[in-house]
Amino acid sequence: IAHFIEKHNMTRLALVNGPEFHQDAIARGECFRRTLEKYGLTVHEEWIINGTFWFDRGKEHVDRLLGGPRETWPEAIVCANDYMAVAICDECFERGIRIPEDVAVSGFDNLPESMSCYPPLTTVDISASAIVNKCFDILCSVHDESGEAGTEYLIPARDIYRCSCGCESIDIK
Repeated sequence: IAHFIEKHNMTRLALVNGPEFHQDAIARGECFRRTLEKYGLTVHEEWIINGTFWFDRGKEHVDRLLGGPRETWPEAIVCANDYMAVAICDECFERGIRIPEDVAVSGFDNLPESMSCYPPLTTVDISASAIVNKCFDILCSVHDESGEAGTEYLIPARDIYRCSCGCESIDIK
């Protein structure tokens, strides 16, 4: 989110989030709002959409966010996972909407699909091995009773900048 603001000088950002009551979607929505507020940007509630964390709503999301006149569009669509971002990229391609020239798109998870879609997707990588290691540590702490109930754990993430945000370009002739 900050990357779109700092690197690409974008101020109009939308969020395609997961299901309304899903724990990860709630956390990602809070992060989105907090980041925009930190930069003094307007949070456009009409640009915050709850999805399904799946490919099934790309058309619906593009209709809602990009269905009006160009000057009413967000500059970037931040998606709460790669599946929804790929669906949006596919639908934009079908409509002749260029990514990132007309609208930038990002995902989250760094799934294999993020590299094979067009354009390759800017995303966030969460290491599966780091998650497994943390789970093992938690299980060990439960076993030896050193763990504390209700503790939240953070897994480090890494930004992956590809073409969909405008950082890299692809020349296909």
